[in-house]
Amino acid sequence: MSQEIALSARQKKLYSWMAFFIVPFSGVCIDVYSPSLPHMAASFMVVKALAQLSITTYMVGFAIGQLLAGSLSDSFGRRRIILLSCALFLVVTGLLLVSPTINGLLVLRAFQGLAVAGLVVPARAVLADCFSGAEFAKKISTMSVFWAMGPILAPAIGGYLQYHYNWQASFWFMLAYGLIILFLVLFGYRETNCNRCSFSVSAVFQNYASLIRDVTFLSPVVFLGMLTSILIVFNVVAPFIVQTTLHYNSVFYGYVALSMGLAWFLGSVCNGHLKGLSLRGKTQLSLSVTAVVLVFMLVASQVFSLNIYILVIPVWGMVFCASLVFPTFVSFCLARHAHIAGAANALFYSGTWAIVSLLSAAATYLRIHSMLPFAVFYAVICAVCWVFYCGVLRRYIVNGLD
Repeated sequence: MSQEIALSARQKKLYSWMAFFIVPFSGVCIDVYSPSLPHMAASFMVVKALAQLSITTYMVGFAIGQLLAGSLSDSFGRRRIILLSCALFLVVTGLLLVSPTINGLLVLRAFQGLAVAGLVVPARAVLADCFSGAEFAKKISTMSVFWAMGPILAPAIGGYLQYHYNWQASFWFMLAYGLIILFLVLFGYRETNCNRCSFSVSAVFQNYASLIRDVTFLSPVVFLGMLTSILIVFNVVAPFIVQTTLHYNSVFYGYVALSMGLAWFLGSVCNGHLKGLSLRGKTQLSLSVTAVVLVFMLVASQVFSLNIYILVIPVWGMVFCASLVFPTFVSFCLARHAHIAGAANALFYSGTWAIVSLLSAAATYLRIHSMLPFAVFYAVICAVCWVFYCGVLRRYIVNGLD
């Protein structure tokens, strides 16, 4: 941090917990209603790809919104941007509940993603305002664990909401979550950004240009975007495989998705306990195990008929491996640019989610009656990750860190 903020230890602790509560919201807005995707498609009487695109449009809005929210929170402060974004989120979510067409819902989902970005980016930047050095790295690792709580809890909640009510119930849940955030920020948080700069379009572009030119910043964005897509692509495709093809109900799918969130959570926790293993060792271990799991997945798709075990077990292993390296790369990139924490947070996660949205859009074309297309899709992601690691990451980042 370029300037210390006059906060007590108690305030810093409270603000970090507030950030930990807000950050998972980006994932909750996907995971809590993913069990309802087949029912949404049936309700609007549209093909599955249109329902799946409601996740993609949300992520596009979220990616774009982060670019705006980062610079705005650097210039006008975290609190103001969070409150305005929260108001937008509540209005858009209310409109989502009464949307008469799937096209209207897709547009509103993009605006919902835009609003959530205005909540999450400043919340992440609060950690950079309050902490530095090893303490900041520890908070980033903890934040990754809390982010994983969304994929653990939200699908199970969404499964029950769909089973007992309808697909709109998940949006009522999001509305309640948004109201809690509004209350927390309005009454429990005072501004922490004491390094505000005047808003300038040219300055914004300069900040982003400097980050884009930094290969040690940009290359982890691409790498982690591909790894994160392992979990998100599952959330796009699996609801239809589990509920439509395999004929399980939404509650069962909720627990399947919960297990994926648990895999991400455990991987994040293990990251913190593998301090003796270098980043190169962690990354190579992660990619190697993923490759072995994919071989099993490809062979199983040819030997066995489609069933829940050959779907869930391999993906669980890949999600665990992805989260094993995620926190380390994140803390490395953001700690280097704490002086423009909002912009760095924004571009890092915007780039990550942009890659995820592209891959999730491509995944809507996968057939849901065979395991092979799903396995091949993941194999391509893994192959690109290996090439990117060997060609870029190992040269510019890993060797330097180790």
